[in-house]
Amino acid sequence: MDNVLMFEFCIDGKFLSIYCGILEDNHFAYAFFDGKSASRKFLRGECRLFKYQFQALENIFTPERLRFSLYGEVGISCDIKITNHSKFQSNRGLANILPRNVHIEFISQLSEFVGEVTINGKTYQVNDWGYIHRISTKRLPDRFYALNLLGDNVCLASYMASNAIWIYNFDSFLTAGTIGGQYYRFADYNLSTISVIDDGNHLLVKLQKGKTELNLCAECGNEQFIKYNNRIIRANNYTKADVVLNVGNKQVYKGSVSASLLINGKIKVGKDVETSKFCEASVLN
Repeated sequence: MDNVLMFEFCIDGKFLSIYCGILEDNHFAYAFFDGKSASRKFLRGECRLFKYQFQALENIFTPERLRFSLYGEVGISCDIKITNHSKFQSNRGLANILPRNVHIEFISQLSEFVGEVTINGKTYQVNDWGYIHRISTKRLPDRFYALNLLGDNVCLASYMASNAIWIYNFDSFLTAGTIGGQYYRFADYNLSTISVIDDGNHLLVKLQKGKTELNLCAECGNEQFIKYNNRIIRANNYTKADVVLNVGNKQVYKGSVSASLLINGKIKVGKDVETSKFCEASVLN
């Protein structure tokens, strides 16, 4: 299976998003900042790929170090040291055993990124927080979303993709992280349910496990369109998402945080998605 690593952290209040690895025989590294991209493709012989590391010529992408130079709409050079402060690592046990077409692993949900990033000649001294994820897949799913949220009281990742086990097709999902210092996980393998709709302006996600209900509402405006192997992926690496968390009849958290978002295909999951009071977060001030 192919292997893609994703790194995201904040620079001057905006996300720098980095994707690298091997997918559908392409060896690549992409970076997105403030609606502009930089990228580079490599030959197979120029790369070394391990489970948690990708090295291509002089470029290094690991959970401990980022050092690369990429070019495109902007030029981005990076030399960053990374320290993992996260106590949690998702995608354990059953999720790893099943022979799925797509696996998601959260290597770190809360890492400290310290170093220097230069974008179009402007140098930023970075000392901020971010996360590292790994996607292992046979091919890019026909439908998926990847939503990552980072704020003072929220560090959360939410993924959903069309998936398969042998001949069975289903919608696989995993949402995990901390809200108000408490860890939560919703997944297709732990008796959670999901409803999702992408109306073009917002991505609305409703997750439920027992008495715990999480509503997410992410803005889809100011998107960039990424062409990849005859697909159009919608990307927004600096947007906002509203979050409402209810446990029983008690509202535990309600707020708005910074977010990044990727969408491929038209997403609609859940029979009551259009008729229910889907996302209370969308009415936040």
